[in-house]
Amino acid sequence: MRRFGLIGLLCVLGCEPDPSFCEDVPTLTWENFGEDFMQHNCQTCHSSTTANRHGAPGEVVFDSHEAVRSRRDEILAQISGPESQMPPSGGLDDDERWRAEVWLECFE
Repeated sequence: MRRFGLIGLLCVLGCEPDPSFCEDVPTLTWENFGEDFMQHNCQTCHSSTTANRHGAPGEVVFDSHEAVRSRRDEILAQISGPESQMPPSGGLDDDERWRAEVWLECFE
């Protein structure tokens, strides 16, 4: 079941994942997963109200569901795969990273 990192990476590269994959995953929404995930793992640097963005580009802001949705592929590219770069502190365990990939790939 935890094969999603590769699928997320393939989608970022323009390939299509197996459409049946999303049939066997938990339903993760902005309300039950995404908002809390973004607040705890991304908005430290990617919020419009953050004083010290730690070098995060000013135009990359995740204050709303719509803002996250518009950068979905970029977020997947940054959190997926063995060489994931975000969050830079490496704060995601395998389960949380997998759930974030499922949320972004299947429900956004």
